[in-house]
Amino acid sequence: MGERYLLIAREGENGRTIPESSISQEVHLQEAFKNHPELIPVGDLGLGPLLVIGRETTVKSGGAVDLLSVDPKGHVVVAEFKRGPENSDSRRVIAQLLKYASRLWGLSYEDLDGMAQQYFKSKRCAGARVRGAQSLSVAAAAYWSNEEEFSFEDFREGIVNTLADGVLDCIVISSEIDENTLKVIEFLNATARFRSYAIEIDHFSDDERSVFVPRVVALPSGRKRSTVPRERTTRANFLAACSESARGFFAKLLDFMETSSGGISWGTKGFGFGIPVGGEWPRILYGFPRGSVGHNLDYAQLVTSDLRNRGVPEEVLKEYAGAVAGLSIFSRTGIGNITFDVDEKADEKAANVLIAAMQRLITEVAQRV
Repeated sequence: MGERYLLIAREGENGRTIPESSISQEVHLQEAFKNHPELIPVGDLGLGPLLVIGRETTVKSGGAVDLLSVDPKGHVVVAEFKRGPENSDSRRVIAQLLKYASRLWGLSYEDLDGMAQQYFKSKRCAGARVRGAQSLSVAAAAYWSNEEEFSFEDFREGIVNTLADGVLDCIVISSEIDENTLKVIEFLNATARFRSYAIEIDHFSDDERSVFVPRVVALPSGRKRSTVPRERTTRANFLAACSESARGFFAKLLDFMETSSGGISWGTKGFGFGIPVGGEWPRILYGFPRGSVGHNLDYAQLVTSDLRNRGVPEEVLKEYAGAVAGLSIFSRTGIGNITFDVDEKADEKAANVLIAAMQRLITEVAQRV
């Protein structure tokens, strides 16, 4: 190559030029973006600042996603890298993107949280602010601490909806994108629900430094994301969105939560209830009206993973979960959570059992942590 040069200069100095060069290995491209996810021009893609939650992350079908990340609104971004025209198998990179997106589709928030936790605890994690983080919620709070409008409820709700609907953001990143790949991306954007992008990288290097300059060369046409801030729901709007059989159940829970030592945070459709632990407010309960996050019924979800990650003894969490697992509205368990379908069986007795369990948990945590 060497036909183009990049000028680097301080103000008042002549500076120096760096020649354009090829990228020697695909892994070098991956490392650059893993260490500096801001290289992805999120403004052009309608995304917020990206938090990397996986590199070479294994999916159930086999294979590994080159780079997996999320933004503050809960958009899930899958990126695959190819070195350039010498690695010309566009079918491979597109097939990989489709395979990985299909395997992420339908996962729960807890599934993605588990994948992120493995990455944060691994040697592959490059972000100093999130290295060793015990959960996605902890990492998100640390990484976006300066984002004034960041809401964990919106973040979680966004991830749940993205995974349920399969509307992921899929990116091919290369020093040069061939015409076949661009045509496939154009076709996918015209016919598929998810969003596809292509980013070309101009690479300049000499003996001392290496410079990566990204350019978006393909993106969805006419499918821009709304930049209008979404309004938070309120107690009245939340209850109005619930079915009649669930309204009394949630009203009783909200009455308790509003007068307890915990705190309610409202998202755009549902709420999260947190309790004080060491100056933080980990969530122990979420509530959503029917149809909001891929569920046909109104539902509540007890969460213990955030408490476990903050040192709450396991026997306390087991007692909390055990006190409510026998309720008639019990639906299923997952990683660190218990889900309830709030239907006609969600009577006053069920609400009282859940309230008693939460009150005991608050008391135990205050005494022992």
